[in-house]
Amino acid sequence: IYVTNHTSALDIFISMAICPYGGCGVGKKEVVRIPFFGWAYWLSGHLLI
Repeated sequence: IYVTNHTSALDIFISMAICPYGGCGVGKKEVVRIPFFGWAYWLSGHLLI
């Protein structure tokens, strides 16, 4: 399990580069309301709580 604290906007990209086998993100369900980003987050199989 790899956990980030989002200290910068680059955390997402750095996490993707560090984890060579991919992974699944977990975010709050309100993320879906953000146009384009929220939809892409949901369609890519990440968990929304």
